[in-house]
Amino acid sequence: MNKIKHYQVFGFVAGLITVAAAVLSGATSPAAASTTWNVGDVYAGVAAGQYNVYDNSGVFKETITDGLGGFTTGCAFNNDLSKLYTTNFTNTKVVVYDDPSPHPISQTIDPGVINPGGQSESVVFAANGDFYVGHPDGDDDIQRYDAAGVYQQSYDVAIENRGSDWMDLASDQKTMFYTSEGGLVKRYDVSGAGAQLADFTPVSIGGANYALRLLPPGDGSGGLLVASSADIKRLDAAGAVVQTYDVAGEDGWFALNLDPNGTSFWAGDFGTNNFYRFGIASGLVEVGPIASGGSLFGLCVKGELTAAIGEIKLDPPTATNETGTDHTVTATVTAGGAPVVGALVSFSVTAGPNIGQVSDPNTGECTANNDCTTDANGQVSWTYTGTGGPGLDVITACFTDEQGVEHCARATKEWTEPVSLPGRMTGGGTIPVSKTTLEGKHGFELHCDPADLPNRLEVNWGKGNKFHLESLTSALCSNDPTLDEEQPVAGFDTYKGEGTGRYNGVSGYTAKWNFTDDGEPGTTDYATISIFDPLNVLVQTFTGNLKNGNHQAHPN
Repeated sequence: MNKIKHYQVFGFVAGLITVAAAVLSGATSPAAASTTWNVGDVYAGVAAGQYNVYDNSGVFKETITDGLGGFTTGCAFNNDLSKLYTTNFTNTKVVVYDDPSPHPISQTIDPGVINPGGQSESVVFAANGDFYVGHPDGDDDIQRYDAAGVYQQSYDVAIENRGSDWMDLASDQKTMFYTSEGGLVKRYDVSGAGAQLADFTPVSIGGANYALRLLPPGDGSGGLLVASSADIKRLDAAGAVVQTYDVAGEDGWFALNLDPNGTSFWAGDFGTNNFYRFGIASGLVEVGPIASGGSLFGLCVKGELTAAIGEIKLDPPTATNETGTDHTVTATVTAGGAPVVGALVSFSVTAGPNIGQVSDPNTGECTANNDCTTDANGQVSWTYTGTGGPGLDVITACFTDEQGVEHCARATKEWTEPVSLPGRMTGGGTIPVSKTTLEGKHGFELHCDPADLPNRLEVNWGKGNKFHLESLTSALCSNDPTLDEEQPVAGFDTYKGEGTGRYNGVSGYTAKWNFTDDGEPGTTDYATISIFDPLNVLVQTFTGNLKNGNHQAHPN
């Protein structure tokens, strides 16, 4: 298949359909509502100067438009995820959107000044913030720009059927893997003046090959994925096909990008304009088909795992833990394959529920070196606690080399809500009220599953103050190994809950509590209860061991 024909025939018709649909629906500008872009969101180039934005489950969020019209293809976020770089193929432009809503266009870069009619198609970032733009037409060159969007250099790469089509930069920051709409995956050294390298694929793998992504560790030794028209191919370190991915009726695989979860990838078909998420190992479709509604010629993902991670890597690259627990990542810094000793590594959560958490040297957060510098093995670890709730964190680790160049690596962390153990807890008693001489009395029967009834909680204090639970909204029953509920054995001893109810007869208040059962006689049972008004202002807090009374955990 030759993409020139594809653009001129199929793409032209599909583009007319897309434009007509946009006119009929009025969808010619970004969604009016404020929309937050999250890690895992998918961006689909759908022509008419537009990208459709979807969440990681494929639910449509909004459309952004560059106002230029024409086909839209590849895209990528910069290293700190603050800007989305998109390509307008028809107009040979790179259009940059700010990440914060309402996502205004902050810059338009014109590769056509250097390469008129080059048709900018793909964009990838280096660790130092430079980015490369691929061109299938004009002079066929790959262009390099600095982080400010200033042109730096062109690379006259060898081609097959059509230019420097799609590309991915290796972790060594100099080996560019690229396709040219033929049967090969080619390579070029973008360091210095540049030099052509031996093809990654020693022989043709067949098909017209388009978008590709290197798999960890990002130097080719882990192989790569490539959209190859009739199917998607996984190649090993020798460039041989070891696995294929396909869906019946999809015969124009063109777009491809990795998911932040490290186990999946997204791919799209320009014939049907559908896209999917596949499991890399399983080969199974995890999400899709998703109908993009336009001429689908590019996909990118916020927080995608890129190979261009410099001479630093993070382990584990992906992980899943329950909220409220600790997570440790280890950075390994090397130069020429040898460990770098004494390099200061800065860790930060750059996106996700714990965004803003950063490493603080000499506070015990970093090991083995407390000052967050690498040890004799070139390694340093950082530990932080997932206090921000469920969701996907992007963790970035950076160091600066002797030439003053910053190198960064990214990993992801999925935080999930803990699963509640079964059962119920009953009891009550008297607990102190912090910083006053008052005492609070409580009584309750609460199930570990809010759907199980009844669920009752009443709290009384002072001169007639009363909170009465109306709805149990969340419950988490867990087992603390330092406690013992004794008989009957319930399998849990701690109840953390939240619900809404009436305070002195007025609804709309919220209570949050944590109760423990530490066996008889109840004097070491613990309770903390906080009550908030409808504006989330604290009304009253009770905390401490029971002065009298008892908490009792029960099995189902």
